[in-house]
Amino acid sequence: MEIHGSVGRLVYNPAAPESDPMMNPFRLRPMLAVAAGALAATVALPAQTPTNPPAPQTGAPGPDARGGAAAAPQQNPGARGGGFGRGPVMWEPDFSKKPPVLALPPDEEAKRFWLPPGFRMDLVLADPDIQEPAQIAFDGNGRMFVLELRGYMQDADATGELDPVGRISVHEDRDNDGVYETHTVFVDHLVFPRFVMPLGKDAILTKESNADEVWKFTDTDGDGTADKKELFATGMGRLVNVEHQESGLFWALDNWIYSTVNSVRLRWTPGGVLREPTGSNGGQWGATQDNYGKVWFQAGASGMPGYFQLPIEYANFPYPDQFEPDLNITWGAPVLIADMQGGMTVVRMPDGSLARATGAAGNDVFRGDRLPKDMIGDYFYGEVVARIVRRLRPVKKDGLTQLRNVYPLSEFIRSIDPLFRPVDMTTAPDGTMYITDMYRGIIQESQWSGPGTYLRRRIEQYGLDKIVRHGRIWRLTYEGMARRTTPPRMLDETPAHLVAHLSDANGWWRDTAQQLLVLKQDRSVVAALLQIARASGDQLARIHALWTLEGLGSAGAALVRQLMNDKDPQLRIQAIRASETLYKAGDRSFAADYKAMTKANRRSPRRRTRPVPRGCSSSRRRSSILRRTPAAAASSRSAARRSRRRSSRRSTKGARSIRRSASRATETTAAARRCPARRRARRWPLRWPRRPGFSDTMITSSRR
Repeated sequence: MEIHGSVGRLVYNPAAPESDPMMNPFRLRPMLAVAAGALAATVALPAQTPTNPPAPQTGAPGPDARGGAAAAPQQNPGARGGGFGRGPVMWEPDFSKKPPVLALPPDEEAKRFWLPPGFRMDLVLADPDIQEPAQIAFDGNGRMFVLELRGYMQDADATGELDPVGRISVHEDRDNDGVYETHTVFVDHLVFPRFVMPLGKDAILTKESNADEVWKFTDTDGDGTADKKELFATGMGRLVNVEHQESGLFWALDNWIYSTVNSVRLRWTPGGVLREPTGSNGGQWGATQDNYGKVWFQAGASGMPGYFQLPIEYANFPYPDQFEPDLNITWGAPVLIADMQGGMTVVRMPDGSLARATGAAGNDVFRGDRLPKDMIGDYFYGEVVARIVRRLRPVKKDGLTQLRNVYPLSEFIRSIDPLFRPVDMTTAPDGTMYITDMYRGIIQESQWSGPGTYLRRRIEQYGLDKIVRHGRIWRLTYEGMARRTTPPRMLDETPAHLVAHLSDANGWWRDTAQQLLVLKQDRSVVAALLQIARASGDQLARIHALWTLEGLGSAGAALVRQLMNDKDPQLRIQAIRASETLYKAGDRSFAADYKAMTKANRRSPRRRTRPVPRGCSSSRRRSSILRRTPAAAASSRSAARRSRRRSSRRSTKGARSIRRSASRATETTAAARRCPARRRARRWPLRWPRRPGFSDTMITSSRR
């Protein structure tokens, strides 16, 4: 028996257990009928006549989903079910010719988004004004710079991919209606540009693929086009596949500049650009930060976030439980074309969507003020193969962070348009989030789409190689929360006005004001910044004021030490990090502060732990918890007396406990001779029988 679908056919496995509906089509048939009905109600597709699939391919398949070496040839490449001990494959790919996927106008694409209640996607910029957008960034006046990869995968063989056709354009919303209507090419004829980062007034940083240099481009005459090019830094590139080079350059809270891939960071100073090593960040397509300056890097081939534990300037600290279980399972909408480079092994049937994460890009820790407050601090990124935007919540425990899906068994934004490719998320000046949609057919580099591969056959089957030169920028809004309509004009403001923006509720305004103040190096605002850092009731304003002073070279030892003892733990953390600048500049007196704080933090404010000497048997070692106050000790003694009275009333049970305790005491006499801690406590169980719910540690504590 065979059940045909638009992307594959179900093959009956008679050896499958009757109780296993995923391997037995007779039990799967009702499930398929329900799924087919749901798909018919939501997606209008041309009628497709089932046809027999071609003979199994025996040629060498392409690389695996992570871009590694090619897998060993299989009799049925891309089919699901083999290798798991469950018999023959269930779904075989159907490569028969289908009607081509067609590009939709933006208003039609907008109808195909699946969003949580209350959310809406509004268009702010689209093709033909932009083509192949990969990243956006805003300058101090709210102008939007768009990185356009106009050479990316213009056909399945990547013809002309490294031709100098890339560019960075700049767009303005001069009538303030929320749509960008003024367009200028800021830098043209670039070879697959890697990133764009505004740097002060009318200037940006960028670099090209397969190059080592970061360049600064400046518009000196105000016509919207850069006419000056200066070398900013070197040693920031590598020669590999364009999907595996650096991206995401941005100015962080600590006034250092970070990017993916590179295990270094840069810093602008009036005397030149500094460079320091960092840990390996595991990033590929995107870098961002949270409100406290921790940098988050986005991986690519894994389809999952990259590094986000301790600040990367200290080291890369691996944490095996950084993702909740099964977080790599994706829940996209039914796109029905199964164009996943990993083949049928990563396809969810019968809807043809991605089953497991495989390709990600762009990231943002949302820090705006015009979307629901529970979004602030959540991590957003695009799984471009799955056509989804994921929303993950960081949960911190014992200093380590785990990411969890805010929408279990679902995703934040989904689309039934197979051309939706969310490659970048950005907190915008208007307080909302902007989503960069590359809107194209192929989203995999030619290294994995060569002739004969599974992906190549899907591309040809649906004409995906013909859908190029598009792109859209969307604004995510929420009902009842209008976007901010006051446009920024920070490039034209005085330093005093910029200081006021350090208290803004939108993280983009705080970041941009801090960067501009540091670039101006105007110390007339030092007194105002000191006042904010010491006495403001706004935690984030105090943090930005501290780092602005650090960038101006005006964060003195007295201020830093004061904040190192602040009651707010986040202020203490920021002050310690800022003190490192002073330490590296020669003020080694902070070494004593670091040692003192380390010793103080070893003791809990309520109790401290003293280890038992090594003479104790490892299987019975205990730690004696010493109460620090007489009141606590008296309370413990009272608890012990109450326990003894309750125990005496249960004489029979208590007697049994006493006999067991006596036996244990006899058995451990020899060990007690070698262990002072046990020698002091070995007779205690005879006077206070143990009861369920009381641990050895609690008994020892009460004894004292």
